[in-house]
Amino acid sequence: MLREYCTGHHDVLAREDGHEPARVSVALICHASLGGSSRVATRLAYGLEQRGHAVSLIADSPPPAPAKELSAVRLETLESDKHRWTTVIEPTWEPWRLDALARRVESVVRRNRVQIVHYHYAWPFAHVVQRLKARLGANAPAFVGTLHGTDVTHPPAGVPHAVLDETDVVTCVSHRYARLARARFGLAADPIVIPNFIDPGDFPLSRDFTDPSAGRSRPRIVHVSNFRRIKNPDDVGRIFLALRERLPAELWLVGEGPELASLASMLDAEGAGDDVRLLGYQADVGSVLAECDLLLMASAEESFCLAALEAMACGLCVVAPAVGGLTELAQHGRTAMFFEPGDTAGGARAALRLLTHHRRRLAMRAHAAERARSFSTWSVLQHYETLYRTAAPGQLRLARQAV
Repeated sequence: MLREYCTGHHDVLAREDGHEPARVSVALICHASLGGSSRVATRLAYGLEQRGHAVSLIADSPPPAPAKELSAVRLETLESDKHRWTTVIEPTWEPWRLDALARRVESVVRRNRVQIVHYHYAWPFAHVVQRLKARLGANAPAFVGTLHGTDVTHPPAGVPHAVLDETDVVTCVSHRYARLARARFGLAADPIVIPNFIDPGDFPLSRDFTDPSAGRSRPRIVHVSNFRRIKNPDDVGRIFLALRERLPAELWLVGEGPELASLASMLDAEGAGDDVRLLGYQADVGSVLAECDLLLMASAEESFCLAALEAMACGLCVVAPAVGGLTELAQHGRTAMFFEPGDTAGGARAALRLLTHHRRRLAMRAHAAERARSFSTWSVLQHYETLYRTAAPGQLRLARQAV
C-alpha cells in the first residue's frame, strides 16, 4: 500500500539492495505542540533510534509524546520559560527565537556530527536553513523539510516562500497536499510524498459494542484532535446530537485546544453532557481508541489525518469529511464513510448507518485494521532511511524536484 504514495519517486525511495542503510546521524526539529507534525517527528526519532541511527530531537520544549519515545533520543530544548507543549502551532517566531534555534541546531550539528537536519513544519523552521548553511560552510549537513497541514493551506502572511529553496529535499505527507504545495509555493515539481505512520503494536484492536466481552451495550464515538477551528469541533457536536436522537451513544473527546470549551458548553446546553467524556491529552491514545467503536472527524482540511490512521489501526470505523489526504488514506465504503464538508446531517446519517448495520460495520473494522498495517513504522522508515542516505553529505544531494 505504501508504494502508491511513492509514485513518481521510485528511484529515490525504493530500496536498491537487500542491505540495511548505513548508520546516519540525524537532527529532527519540531514544534512542541499537540498535533500530527509533532507526533510524526517524535515517532520518527524513536523509530530511527531503534534501528541504530543517532538521533537528536530539537524543540522549544519537550513535545507531547510517550515517555518511551522521548527517553530514547537526545532531547534538545531551547532556553525558554515555556515548560509545557502548546495546543496551537506558532508559525511565526520573533528574530531572537529564530537565532536561538539556529545556535542550538549549529551546536548539535557540530557536537554530534549530524549529517541530516530534518524539520517538521516549514514555518518558521525553514527560515534558519540559510543562516545555518552560512555558519557551517563545508560542514553543513543536508536539510530535509516535511510540510504538514496549515504549512500549505495557511502559511504566515508576508512570508517569502523562496526560503524553501534553501532546503535540499522537501517532502509532504499526501499527494493532494504535495500538488497544492507545488502550486502555492511555485515549486518546480511536487514534493516527495512519504505518509504518516504508526506502530501497530501500540494500537490494540477494539471489541465491537455488540460483543459481550466489550462490557458495554451503547456504541462509543470518539473524536481526537487539538480542537482548533480548522477541525470544526462544533460540527462534531452537532453530528453527535443528531445521531443521539436516533440511537443512544457516548462521545469521548480526546485532546485539548481552544475550541474544546465551546464544544463542551454546547453539548451541556443540549442535555448531552452525561453522555460525553472529556479525556484531555492521552500519550497512550491507542488504549483509549481500543475502548471505542467509531472515530468522528469534521475537519475543514486534513493533510493526512493521523487520528484516522490511529483509529483504523484499532479497527475503528471512520466517519469524516472527504478532504485532503484523508481520501488517500481511507476508501469510502470500505475503510471509512465520507460526507461532504459541513454536511452535519450527512455525517449523522453515515454514522447511524454504520452503527445499525452489524455485518457492514464488522467488515469495515477488519478492512480498516488491514489498511492501517500498510502504514507501519517499519515500512515507512525504510523510505526515510533511503532518502537520508541519498541526501547525506558525501553523496550527490537530492534536489527537491528530483524524480
